Amino acid sequence: MIQKTIVFGKYPVVQADNEFAKQKGLHSILVMMPIKDFWELNEILKNLKFMILSDEIEMAVWADFAKKIMPYIVYEQDQTWFRKYAIQHGNV
Repeated sequence: MIQKTIVFGKYPVVQADNEFAKQKGLHSILVMMPIKDFWELNEILKNLKFMILSDEIEMAVWADFAKKIMPYIVYEQDQTWFRKYAIQHGNV
C-alpha cells in the first residue's frame, strides 16, 4: 500500500504530504491504495489535467477519477468533502 495526499487546486495533483496545500490554502485528502491502483490514478490525473487545461472536460474522466479514489480515502470527513466536490463537478 502507498499513502499519498491529493491536493485540489485548479486540478487535482498527488503530493507526498499536505504541506503545499496548507501553504496555499487548498483542500487535500489522504489516500492509501495499492501501488497498481496508484499508477492507474496517476494516468487518470494526467488525462484530467490535460482536459482541464484545454477546457475540454469529459465527465467520464471525472467519473473514473472519483471511482478510483473513493474506496481509498482514509478519513471519513475527506470522503464527505469529496462527495460534495464530485457533485459540484457533475460526476456522481
